[in-house]
Amino acid sequence: MGAPKGNQNAAKEQRDWAAAIRRHTKQNPEKLRLLAEKVYECAMDGQAWAVTEIGNRLDGKPVQQVDMSGDLNLTRTLRDLTDEELLRIATQHAAHDADTDGQTVQ
Repeated sequence: MGAPKGNQNAAKEQRDWAAAIRRHTKQNPEKLRLLAEKVYECAMDGQAWAVTEIGNRLDGKPVQQVDMSGDLNLTRTLRDLTDEELLRIATQHAAHDADTDGQTVQ
C-alpha cells in the first residue's frame, strides 16, 4: 500500500544519513582523503563506476533526458463522458446558476 501522499520519512532518513557522514568527515578528514584516493585508484584501474563517480563529483550529474511520444491529445468530447460525469457537470452548472440569482453569467 505504501506511505501516505506527502510522507517525508524517507527524506528525513536521507538527511540524517548525510548529516552523520558530514559529521564523521569533519571529525576524521584523513579518512575522507583516503577514500578519495581509493576511488581515484579504482578509476585508474579502469573501473567504470569510479570514473563515473569522479565525473559526477567534478562536473555534476548529467541531466536525464525524457522522451515522450504518442498521441497526447487529452481533449474529450461530450460523447466521451460517462452519464455520471455529465450529471456531475450539469449539477455544478445548476448550482452555479442558482448562486447568480438570475444575473447574467458570462
